[in-house]
Amino acid sequence: MIYIIIPVFNRLEHTIKCLESLDKQRYREYKIVLVDDGSTDGTYKYISKEFPSVSIVQGDGSWWWSKSTNRGIESILDKSAEDDLILTLNNDLTLYPDYLENLLKIYDEHKPCLVGSISVWKNDIDKIEFVGVKWNAFNASYKSVAEKEMKYQELKKQKTHISTDLLPGRGTLYPVELIKEIGLYDDVNFPQYAADEDFSLRAKNAGHKLVVAVDAVVVSDVESTGINFRYDRPSFRKFVNSLGSIRSANNLKVRYQFAKKHARVTIVYFFCDLFRIFGSFFKRYLKSIIKKY
Repeated sequence: MIYIIIPVFNRLEHTIKCLESLDKQRYREYKIVLVDDGSTDGTYKYISKEFPSVSIVQGDGSWWWSKSTNRGIESILDKSAEDDLILTLNNDLTLYPDYLENLLKIYDEHKPCLVGSISVWKNDIDKIEFVGVKWNAFNASYKSVAEKEMKYQELKKQKTHISTDLLPGRGTLYPVELIKEIGLYDDVNFPQYAADEDFSLRAKNAGHKLVVAVDAVVVSDVESTGINFRYDRPSFRKFVNSLGSIRSANNLKVRYQFAKKHARVTIVYFFCDLFRIFGSFFKRYLKSIIKKY
């Protein structure tokens, strides 16, 4: 059995599309737990009526991603078996009918492991958004394991799976027993961002391989996720605000806590990380000015 944990806050239209794509899966041994963290757009009422098989855990609006995911997992622990699995998803993802089959195939071939998904853009399903990363614990470098500008169909011809140093929560499969081994997501230090990468690193340190299943694709509405400067128009005010926002991956407190837990030398990693964040923003900002003229 796969227990699929989906944390949501509003964006009902995304949730509907995600659940509809799950309903088309060829593999049927799964149960969905939707964690509704205080939505105000009628999510609970609509999902309860239109998707009665979906279990709903209700939050108060202060859980964010990590605690919402934890509450969803906690709701299934007393009913799960030793060989059951957990799949974390976000509600802005849609899936192909063979998605669960392909995740399970790679899991069975490589366990004990965590299996992540290829993420492609909603507006260009041959454009890769996530395929796996090479991460440096000393200088905070993140590099895609795929060649720059590689298309998904080209990658699919070459590999069935890819090793990665980190995994996001956007389509990651692992055994329920892993929770008993390493614990839940760290919702204290990483309430919204980085809890998934922290979790995958803890699992890797406990002896579990991290792989990405090339045939397991999530179609992602990338540009709608949080405060994001990779796709938004650069803005100084927005950038500065992002450094303290819980909704941003740039949050300095979160990034320091990550460095403290996982870097070889905390202060070196943190300042390298700062340099990368600021440098990336100013590079995009200058490009936007040049385009104007």
